[in-house]
Amino acid sequence: MQKGQSSIETIILMAVGMLILAAFLSFAWNQIETNTILQNQQKGIYLLDSLKENIKDVYFLGVGTTKEIEIEIPEFTDLEKSFIEDDSLLLNIYGTDFVSNVGINVNGDWPSEIGKQKIILTSFSDYVGIYSKLLFFTPSSLNQTINQGFFKDFNLNATNLLNENKTYFLNIEFDSDFSSVSSNLDNTNIYFSDNETKQIPFLFSCEPDSSGTYYGQVDFISDINVSLPISLTCVANQSKLTIFPDNLSVTVTDEIVEEELLVCNNSAANLIITDTSVDGGIRNFLVYSFNGEIEANRCKILTLNFIVPPEDEQFLGVIAVFAGGLKTSSNLNLVKES
Repeated sequence: MQKGQSSIETIILMAVGMLILAAFLSFAWNQIETNTILQNQQKGIYLLDSLKENIKDVYFLGVGTTKEIEIEIPEFTDLEKSFIEDDSLLLNIYGTDFVSNVGINVNGDWPSEIGKQKIILTSFSDYVGIYSKLLFFTPSSLNQTINQGFFKDFNLNATNLLNENKTYFLNIEFDSDFSSVSSNLDNTNIYFSDNETKQIPFLFSCEPDSSGTYYGQVDFISDINVSLPISLTCVANQSKLTIFPDNLSVTVTDEIVEEELLVCNNSAANLIITDTSVDGGIRNFLVYSFNGEIEANRCKILTLNFIVPPEDEQFLGVIAVFAGGLKTSSNLNLVKES
């Protein structure tokens, strides 16, 4: 009787022990899983912050700037619910959205796979492109300068970096009344075998009345698109629209500072001012108004009021004036000192 009772007690103790062990293992497993999720979410936050700073660096260095960086898409990332849109980067990691507002328009897609991979950041006139490293270009952008009334042939080398065949539809986006960029491969399919390099011919042309820089892009369209910026500068014997000085540095302490730029029309016809814009971090601290027309062979004053920033810091930017189809610009530098 005692033996039977002892056996039953032993079985009960073992069962209780097993339940306690199972509960402990379940708790430990859940804790490990929770820690793993949190670690990957922290990796996602770091990725967004790092990518944001790289995007800003590329954008402020100007059109055609490219930068190759390595990123790591964390585990538990739902790429179907993650996106790059407007000025936001969003990663959905284990059901939670993590968002970084860049303050600069971005365009592109997250890579299609989890883990480490290389991407290319490319600066366009009004956004930064984010692309998987599918094509390698030589040169990395289509920046050309020619005299007004002239044209120039140019060849772009594009290399397929994939170990598979790939076809891209080529489309040139370049809309200007004063210049043009064309190719006999525009609006056609270009077939690449694995790791093949293709030479793509382009023709750059500036009209006789052109003066300034004109922007566009070349799109390689497939299941994942890749774009390349175009920047064509047409140089006149004498610029018809100029701004002085072309570099302005301002220091503020505790009150608004007023500065003047001189915008000059060097042509024989009056020019209507169509737009004045500011790009860069300085735009939040600058007030201005500039409209009407600039008379032939005369200059017009553009008054800038610099507001005091909340912190001691340096703010850079570019102010551009558009008039009569022409553009002129000045680099701005604002420094806050106590």
